[in-house]
Amino acid sequence: MFRKGSKVIYPVYGAGKITAIYDEKIGNNNVLYYQIEFVDSLVSVAVPVRKSENLGLREPLSASFVKQQLKSFKKAVRLNDKMLLRFEEEGKVKLNSGRLEDAIEIYKILMAVKFKKSKNKKQLSATEQEMLEISKKFIQEEVRLVLGKKAGDKILEKLL
Repeated sequence: MFRKGSKVIYPVYGAGKITAIYDEKIGNNNVLYYQIEFVDSLVSVAVPVRKSENLGLREPLSASFVKQQLKSFKKAVRLNDKMLLRFEEEGKVKLNSGRLEDAIEIYKILMAVKFKKSKNKKQLSATEQEMLEISKKFIQEEVRLVLGKKAGDKILEKLL
């Protein structure tokens, strides 16, 4: 269980902070909620404590794990038709996982697709562009939360 003030990561929304923990009566039951406000966003959500783990709410990763995952940016992505056929559906599932490594993979694939399309003077589809922005934001927020804004931005400047 998290405490008020805990920093958390929530799938799709990214990095946030628990600003309150409160009970709400629903029917005959009392339900305990986390109120989460997100970094650089006006969005806040209430997440039932009982379901928070199943919904992917988690602690931020360790600095060493984040740095290890960022090394994967050096590995090239090879696109193939089979991957691209399933990408939109699988990409959305991975974005919803709340895992940094999945967001990095989605970002790298979409940047490769963007590069490939630009050679033919084409652009990413609206869905692809949205997924690219979501993955980029998710990566930025977790890296900044874990490594600090200044250090995180310095590293991200080279990668994104």
